[in-house]
Amino acid sequence: MLVFAAYTSITQEQIAAYISYMSRERGITEGGMADFQKSLEGFLLNRPDGENFAWAARQAYIALGTGIIAAAELKIDATPMEGFDAARVDELLGLKEKGLTSVVLLSLGYRDEEKDFLVNLKKIRIPKEEFASIID
Repeated sequence: MLVFAAYTSITQEQIAAYISYMSRERGITEGGMADFQKSLEGFLLNRPDGENFAWAARQAYIALGTGIIAAAELKIDATPMEGFDAARVDELLGLKEKGLTSVVLLSLGYRDEEKDFLVNLKKIRIPKEEFASIID
């Protein structure tokens, strides 16, 4: 089970830690990233926490999509889940103390092919023509 979480608020300290990490990984001095840091601070620190949390939660969904694709590539079954008791998950994992809130879960594993009556049925997907509008 993977738990995707988002920060409930974004702080100057978090941004500074991100810049420090990025500079180490890229071999760039932190001073060389000063403009980028100021840009992040100006954008994120001047918005309400709720707006930043909504943004961070959408970032978690991008990671969820990557996780689903990676699982499919490895032939691992994956099921994304919402509707869980986020407060309870947060409590069990100590996320609140880390400034995080769980957003979405991804269970991973292998189906029981002997007991799964759906395993051999054709996958049903909405036809591309109904699902998407193609603009020429």
